[in-house]
This record gives sequence, structure tokens and C-alpha cells, in this order.
Amino acid sequence: DTILLAGGKVDVVSLRKLLEEDGVETSEGIHFANLLDVEEIGLEESRSIKDDHLKAEKAKDDDTKHTDLELPLTNVRITVQEGKYRMVRRMLANCKHPVIELRRERHGKVELKGLKEGEFRECDESEIEWAEGLLK
Repeated sequence: DTILLAGGKVDVVSLRKLLEEDGVETSEGIHFANLLDVEEIGLEESRSIKDDHLKAEKAKDDDTKHTDLELPLTNVRITVQEGKYRMVRRMLANCKHPVIELRRERHGKVELKGLKEGEFRECDESEIEWAEGLLK
């Protein structure tokens, strides 16, 4: 998953240790993730993204308020074994980096890159075999 985080500058070493070694406690237990990539977004772009999110929240009257986002924002990529019920959001919030935007890139062996919300595509043979293996 690719995740846009707030919370200021990310200490990569500490975040990697938390996610991969110590685990992050949520109300459902302790969860682990592999930290794949961290990309800090420049301050100007961070401000622009923050402004866009504030406008979107105001337009849809969202209860999730991001008015106090600590800049700069950061993109991170992680993998998790199981990411249901907002677990990734809770994990990263508990690491002091609230999630602003989350984009799932794959589900198991099925790559989702390029698919927009509501779109679908035919699975290839290896994806079908993987999915059938889940049923056994």
C-alpha cells in the first residue's frame, strides 16, 4: 500500500524498528508491517496537499479534520499480512503519523495498479491459481 502521512519528518530507523521488529499495538492486538519505501514530500507540495484535503473535507463535511497536520508530509510504502478494519491507519496513527491518504496497490498476488475505484480487470493465470489456493 502507498500511504500519505502527516506528523512531520519521519524517523525512518525508528519507524522501521516499530513496524518490523517491535510491532504496533492497536485495540486488536500487535501488528507488524514491512517498510518498503519512504519519500518525504517538499514543503510547498505538502502545503498544497494539505489545502486540497481541507477543501475536500469542508465540501463533504467530513468528521476527520486535518487542520493541524504537521508538515512536511511523507509517502511511505508498506506491506502487511492482513490489513482489514482500518488496521494500517491505526498502526501508523499509533506511531504518531496519521494517515491522510491510503492507496492499496495489490491484494495478495493481484496487482491493482492503474485501476480506478469501481474498475476491474481479468486476472491472469497465476492470480487465479493464487485465489483458488485460498479456497483449499
